[in-house]
Amino acid sequence: LSPPRPTRGSETAEVARITKIQTLLGQLGPSPSPGDGTIGEKIRDAIRSHQEQLSLPVDWGPSDDMLQHLRKIIRTG
Repeated sequence: LSPPRPTRGSETAEVARITKIQTLLGQLGPSPSPGDGTIGEKIRDAIRSHQEQLSLPVDWGPSDDMLQHLRKIIRTG
């Protein structure tokens, strides 16, 4: 059996999360990607680097935990 395909809403939420992570990473330094909601090599490297710095599990993915930590950093400086 194949894994279930994501619903349109979950695909939209994933793209929105990736785009927000790209935007926040860009606020912390040179933008690793165009902020288009896609994952390429540069954004994966940036995510991995920040996961290490934030003591998050390094999975190279744009997780909700990553997004929450980035939002906290941006708000608090």
